[in-house]
Amino acid sequence: GGVGMNLTAADTVIFTDSDFNPQNDLQAIARAHRIGQHRPVKIIRLIGRDTVEEIIYRRAASKLRLTNAIVEGGQFALGVPNPQRPADLQLSEILKFGLDKLLSSEGSTIQDVELENILGETKGGKWI
Repeated sequence: GGVGMNLTAADTVIFTDSDFNPQNDLQAIARAHRIGQHRPVKIIRLIGRDTVEEIIYRRAASKLRLTNAIVEGGQFALGVPNPQRPADLQLSEILKFGLDKLLSSEGSTIQDVELENILGETKGGKWI
């Protein structure tokens, strides 16, 4: 929330819920770090343990780390694909990781063969 708010005297940002897009939270923090801010800015995030909010926060933090790794790591160029890793391999790894985390609560892991059975066949054998 708080999109478009003008903060003239704020030095504290309190998040009661996290946005799915971590850039929105960063923008809210940046509003408190405005030009002319002379006081230290405090960021407080309220998250209940073992709740949906915790899951949303972890996913948003993961998205932010991925963004930083790609953009700040110099691996990002507009319109230029990364020749080192085919996109279908990346997607397969992402899906395998996600499914493995989902199943890990039941004490099982996923193998490549099981991944194909769970996801089903695709046109041309590739997801992308």
